[in-house]
Amino acid sequence: FSVVSSKITDLTILKKSLLDINKNFDIYDGPVVITAYNDKNMNVDLVIKQDNYYDIGFVFEDNVYNMVTDLQFWNQTVPPDVFMERLIKQYTINTIFETCQEEGFYTEHITTDMDTGFTEIIVSRYKE
Repeated sequence: FSVVSSKITDLTILKKSLLDINKNFDIYDGPVVITAYNDKNMNVDLVIKQDNYYDIGFVFEDNVYNMVTDLQFWNQTVPPDVFMERLIKQYTINTIFETCQEEGFYTEHITTDMDTGFTEIIVSRYKE
């Protein structure tokens, strides 16, 4: 198994972010066992099913969810590093949205520059 470290700490936001980057993901809560080459198994806390049955897992270690998978069976449309980059970006955006909402702000506007990938979020305080 390969482990890709992250700073993801919230399981609910992780699931939402995964579905934001691909609404067709089949996601299952753990504990679930995933399999790698030579029938090596690992218990994980969240699974993204892949068509080839070598699933992508997220395991909660040291207060973060790290991605674990057998890279030779990676079956996504983008390489693992791009996948994690997109996931971390979406997770960050979703965390900002949740924090803003908790603090009494609402999202006025969000734009993403497709050339640079830069995302701008404008929030305002609720009017009371």
